[in-house]
Amino acid sequence: MRRRELTLSILAIFGSLIGAAGLILLTVFDTLRYPTAHRIFLLVFIVGVALSAIFTVIEYRWISKGFREVRKLKIAYIMKAVIAGILILLAIAFAVTLFLAPDVGGMSVSSSAEQHRGL
Repeated sequence: MRRRELTLSILAIFGSLIGAAGLILLTVFDTLRYPTAHRIFLLVFIVGVALSAIFTVIEYRWISKGFREVRKLKIAYIMKAVIAGILILLAIAFAVTLFLAPDVGGMSVSSSAEQHRGL
């Protein structure tokens, strides 16, 4: 394996570890008691997954230059790039929506707090 491919693989794994840590912490800090921490760890999860996808796509691109079945690999990394692009666009849309309307959804923070207390 070439040094560049190894570096991109390590960066993709590092991005996935960031995403995994964000997901674990996201489950620990719920929106009822820790709304700010929950949003921060949601951002950490999204950034980690996006970094992993980006480095994977770049790695596929470099591998394809010296690979026998270039056509199959090219289709694979284009599809991965499309998925990564959609992920990033949806994350941006989610962040904008969360910033503009923080209490949108089935329940607001006040009503879920009342339900939690049994009111």
